Amino acid sequence: MTTVLDITTAVVIAILLFFWLRGRSPSTTPLPPGPMKLPVLGNLLDIPTERQWLKFAAWGNLYGKVVYI
Repeated sequence: MTTVLDITTAVVIAILLFFWLRGRSPSTTPLPPGPMKLPVLGNLLDIPTERQWLKFAAWGNLYGKVVYI
C-alpha cells in the first residue's frame, strides 16, 4: 500500500514541478524585435540559404539595428 502512495506522491510532485518550471520566464527582459516564428520550427524557414546579407539588411531596415530570430 505504501508503494502506491509513494508513486502517487512522486507523480504529483513531478507534475507540479513541471508546471512550475514551465511557467517561469528565463528572463524578464523583453527580446529585440524580429520576424514572427512558427511554434515548433521557430525561424528556421525564414533564414535564407543564399545571399543572406540581403535578407538581413531588409530585417535591419524593418526591425532596427538589433534583430532577434
